[in-house]
Amino acid sequence: MVSTAGFGGELVGGNQLPSVRFKDGTILENVKIHLGKNGQWRPRVDGVTLGIGGRIYFHHYPYREVKRSYSLPAPDKGEYALTTVTRAFRIPTPHPPTEEHWNPNGIPECAPSRIQFIHFDANTLNSMYKIIDATVKHYEKDPESALSHHYRAVRDSIRENAWHKLLPHELNTPVRSRTWQVKVEKEMQLHWRKIHYGRWIHQKK
Repeated sequence: MVSTAGFGGELVGGNQLPSVRFKDGTILENVKIHLGKNGQWRPRVDGVTLGIGGRIYFHHYPYREVKRSYSLPAPDKGEYALTTVTRAFRIPTPHPPTEEHWNPNGIPECAPSRIQFIHFDANTLNSMYKIIDATVKHYEKDPESALSHHYRAVRDSIRENAWHKLLPHELNTPVRSRTWQVKVEKEMQLHWRKIHYGRWIHQKK
């Protein structure tokens, strides 16, 4: 029988990620995949719960734009001239969660801390895939282990999300982003010591 003693070691290779990058450009360092004392917060097909410095991480799902400048012919005044135009283009990122889930450590459940795999960039998904794939192969040694089936589904979810092309209705917007942030900041005002909030990262810069 394959042992699952010490749920921090449930994931083969450990639950530590040196860095995590989101499609919206947010970068986290020294991150742990949160499992909980009994593994109840382990990765699932609908994503992962992350921890930083002993606190549960809540992402802020920012709306991102990139500004680009280019030259266009100026109105004809009898001589050739160019004018510079600057426009803002949306960086395609997924919208925040719309459903409610339970959260660890007695944190209010209306705004879920679990982050869907679709929000992470390719390198982060690749790192997570390697951890989950090794975990699947480990638990497959025990034909009676339910964890092999569980993590096989998680592995498939990571693969599917890595290749998924965002549809228009799945994209983040300024309204969706701000609505989410207001919701988190209202619900977590009495629980700041338990969480690490993504917006703090950008406020420090």
